Amino acid sequence: MEPIEDGIYGYDPTKNGVRRISNMDFAIPPDFLHIIKTMHPELNLIEIHSVETYSMIDAKTFITHEYFRVNLNIQIANGSYPIGAMPQYSDSITNLFRYTYSDYTFISFQIHEMKQEPTVSNQDKFMELFKKA
Repeated sequence: MEPIEDGIYGYDPTKNGVRRISNMDFAIPPDFLHIIKTMHPELNLIEIHSVETYSMIDAKTFITHEYFRVNLNIQIANGSYPIGAMPQYSDSITNLFRYTYSDYTFISFQIHEMKQEPTVSNQDKFMELFKKA
């Protein structure tokens, strides 16, 4: 499906009403980014991959509420080990967000991609030291 000019994708029935919004206009609030890095010092990169929005109907009132899921890319620093798999980071960051911004219960986080920081090989170190300029 082709993106519309403002970055919002049209409704796709195979996605059960979930719309993906371009990440170009979004950034993690600096205070919250500081909290994440404090609680997870093994992360050296946290960036927004995309934002998804979906609607849910309250069964008691039949009022439709809009929810947002922020998909993140994270990177584990060299010499550090992850505390768990992607679901553990998703839950942890969502919980940190809800403790920090208690009025924003309609926002959750999901890890889209988790990778390890690339290590410099011994060969690369050798070449950097001894390579002719």
